[in-house]
Parts: sequence; C-alpha cells; structure tokens
Amino acid sequence: MRGLAALIMQGRFAAMGVVALFALLAPALPPIGYLSGAALALVSLRRGLAEGAVVAVGAAALLAVLGLLAPRLGLPALGVALALWLPVWLLAGLLRRTVSLPLSLEAALAVSLLGLVAAYAAFGDPAREVVMLYHQHLLPELKQMGVAPASVARIEQMLPEVARWIPVGLAIGLWLGWCLSLLLGRAWQAQLYNPGGFGGEFLALRMHRPLATAAALLAAAGIVVPGAMQGLIGDAGLMLVLLFLFQGLAVIHAYLAWRRLHWGWVFGLYAMLVFIPSVLFLLAMLGILDSWRDFRRNMGGAAPK
Repeated sequence: MRGLAALIMQGRFAAMGVVALFALLAPALPPIGYLSGAALALVSLRRGLAEGAVVAVGAAALLAVLGLLAPRLGLPALGVALALWLPVWLLAGLLRRTVSLPLSLEAALAVSLLGLVAAYAAFGDPAREVVMLYHQHLLPELKQMGVAPASVARIEQMLPEVARWIPVGLAIGLWLGWCLSLLLGRAWQAQLYNPGGFGGEFLALRMHRPLATAAALLAAAGIVVPGAMQGLIGDAGLMLVLLFLFQGLAVIHAYLAWRRLHWGWVFGLYAMLVFIPSVLFLLAMLGILDSWRDFRRNMGGAAPK
C-alpha cells in the first residue's frame, strides 16, 4: 500500500489516474471504491483542498469521457464519484484543519444522518416508498423474466421487513464508506510522511462523551416511542451506536498492542467483522462503555506493565 500511496503523490496526473481507475472498478467490486476515496483524501490531507479539488475534477473528466465512449463503464463510475468524492474531500479538509479524527468521523455521521432525516421528511415513511417502487418497477420485470410465482410470493412476504432496513442501511453504508476512505487516506499519509503516526492517532481515538449518552437514549427511545417517529428515532439511535464501532476497535487494538499479542489476533478480529456482523454491535457497545470507563487509561502505552 505504501507504493500505491507514493504513486498517488508523484504528481497531479498520477493522482487523477488512480482516483479515476479505482472508481471505474468499484461497480464490479464495491470495496475498491474506498481506494478511490482514500487516494483523494491523501491528496487533500497533504496538499490541501484546492489540490484535492483539481484532482477530483480531473478524475471526473476522465470518467465523463469514458462515459461518452462506453456508458456502461463510465456512468456507474461517475455514480460512485458523486456518492464518495465530495464527502471524503470535505472530511479530509476538516481533518487537515482540526487534526481531530473523532470530530471528522462524527461530522461524517452528521451528514449521513441529515440525509436520512431528509428522506423521512420527503417520504414520511421511506420503507413504504421502497415497497411502492418495487411494485411499480421491479415486480413487472420479475414477471416478464418468468420468475416462478412461488419465488415472487416469498419476495412479497419478506419485502416489508427488508424495506424497513434499506434506508438506514444505505445511510450507514455511505457513512462507513466515507470513514474507511478517510482513515485509509490518513494511514497512507502517515506511512509516507510520519511513520507510526496513524497508529498512535487511532489507538487514542475517543468520541465525544455526550454522544455515547445520546446513542444509548436514542436506541432506547426507538424501542419505546410509538407512532411515526419510531422509525426515524430508532434509525438515528442505531447510527449513533455504530459511530462507537471505531472507538471499540481502538480499544481492542490498544489492548493487543499493550499485551504484544500476535498479529493473527488482528486478522481474526477483522475476519469476524466480515463474517459475523453482530460483532460490529459488540464492538460499538465496547466503544460506548469505554466513553464512560476509559479502559485504555491503565494500559500504559504499547507495552504491558
């Protein structure tokens, strides 16, 4: 990864090419898109928002030209760019100015929450809108494709529950993508210009304590509050809880470093995150508890006492 970061920082056109290339590959393999955002974050963190904007515009121009020549390739990539580049560029500018990783991650969540609130304000019940779109567009296509009636019936049965989670799932997915791109860009910056700096910054990561209380209160309110506001309050509570996923990861990494445990433990942790989604919530709860208990206070740095 250090070689890729060095390539990005070789010059403006190299950065444009890398940002555009990874955006182009993202529709086929979505995690690749985070590398596109990370490349833009690296340029913006190191050389400022103005240079980051030049790289973003140049990469977008490359994708636009490709979109004219091969719409099936260029247009989806432009969609990735619209969803990823602007938020990551702004967050990189905030991190460059404040040097506060917690504030940057919190700001990313605030933007995503505003989008979710806007969806509720526009549609009242976004899940109902998803069901309506299914009946208007997807269902006729399924019938035209000759999908078995039994399969269609199963989809109809599961649709209300699935639709309930689509709006907040999209909001969480966008937020996580922005955060991962920003964190990777920050890690690349440290590899090139401040070796070891990102490790210390991440191990010290701590969200603002009032947000831990707000997360717990909103999550509880989402269960007990009746009526139309229940969905929005519950979704906001879920997103605030997941904010502390990063703090929980920082606690685990700090403990592993303190105990000097084998790197295989880190691999196992991230494997569980991929294959056992419930681990995300356990780590988030650990992060919330750390806001109140400060588990890292007595670890005494990277080495055990």
